[in-house]
Amino acid sequence: GDIVTHFNGRAVEAEKEEDLGVFQRLAARVPPGVEAQLSLVRDGEPLTVHIRLDVQPTVEPEEEETEVGFHVQEITEGLYHSQRLGTRRGAYVSFVARGSPAAQAGMLRGDVIRRIEEQGIDDLEDFRGAMRGVEEQRRFLVTARRGEATKYLLVKRGNPPSSPDEEAPEPGEVAHEQED
Repeated sequence: GDIVTHFNGRAVEAEKEEDLGVFQRLAARVPPGVEAQLSLVRDGEPLTVHIRLDVQPTVEPEEEETEVGFHVQEITEGLYHSQRLGTRRGAYVSFVARGSPAAQAGMLRGDVIRRIEEQGIDDLEDFRGAMRGVEEQRRFLVTARRGEATKYLLVKRGNPPSSPDEEAPEPGEVAHEQED
């Protein structure tokens, strides 16, 4: 119900649609963390308030797809609140492909990845770096939060392609896999 009349001493108009854009540009020129002064009318009375501007929160979270069958996205304020997450740190699992290595490891949509092998995951950049670090490994350990529980998920990539001198099993015959 407040009516803003001035921003840092400059009059604010709201007669036309483009006036809103002028106000947004005025606010955008103030660096995050810097204080600004608003003159406004509240309940018919003029009032001056000081506000500290911050970075605009991310509305659409960034997402990352993996080659082992799951997607993660950054944890935005909106996601944190809507999913009632216990942490703002990590990478939120937004999709797990049925039958994928991630699904076979027990990963579920809603898990929050906190570690991959020994690397801690605080955000999407950490996640990307950790995934690059395990791209040559046939299997890797993911530590995830699921509600109040911590889950340890061993993701195993599919069998590597057969080498030319390795015989494929005959139809109906079972191939035996050797452990590393």
